[in-house]
Amino acid sequence: MTERFEVGQKVKIFSNKHGEIVCGPVRSTFGGYTGYVVRVDGDDVWHRAADLASVPEPPQFSVDDKVTHRTFGPGEIAFGPFEHYAGQSQYLMKQEDGRHILAAPEALTAAEPEPIKVGDRVRVVRAFAAEHRHGETGVVTSTTEEWRSWPGDVHQYSVTMDSTGGELYVAELERVDEPADTYEYEGVIYDLSVKYRDRDGDVWRFERRPDGKVRGVWTNRDVTDYDCLLDEVANDCGPLTRVND
Repeated sequence: MTERFEVGQKVKIFSNKHGEIVCGPVRSTFGGYTGYVVRVDGDDVWHRAADLASVPEPPQFSVDDKVTHRTFGPGEIAFGPFEHYAGQSQYLMKQEDGRHILAAPEALTAAEPEPIKVGDRVRVVRAFAAEHRHGETGVVTSTTEEWRSWPGDVHQYSVTMDSTGGELYVAELERVDEPADTYEYEGVIYDLSVKYRDRDGDVWRFERRPDGKVRGVWTNRDVTDYDCLLDEVANDCGPLTRVND
């Protein structure tokens, strides 16, 4: 089957020259074949469709993207894309040993992300009937399908939520690099291993209780299940400033 092209598409001609489709497709005068007008080196030339082949667009990467070079193996994008005498859209790739190499886009493929596994810290992206939990964090406790509640259920994970300590079935999530001892409230991530000073100068210690709720005290006694929630302290006494001591 003859390939079909669109205006603006990059193509390769049987002569190994490259051009861009500027018009077509158009049937020949007697309907024997389909052709296109191709701009090559500034000139518009008619070519049969059978004499053309599409030119794949080079892959696009960003700085810090994890990639694999077909010859040199894994690394990450350190700079680019940029024009170089070796070609357009070149990249500087940092190898795992720290050395840098010039890499053409066609030599690179995006590294496959490591699959989510039990024990990973994650952020909820989508969960059915739990939109209020979107953006919250937790720990994956299951990735099996045993607990799916109905055929076709898209929920793939069971997550123990930081905010409640309960289980949530999650359809989409993303891995986060935060340490386990953190709590997120209204976009602010609190490190529960350090102290925080409120706007009145009082210094608070927070702790995640067995029920999953984060509570704190500003005295020297132990935190209990009856002390103030971090949410309440942040609302009533915030902003809270980390104490670096």
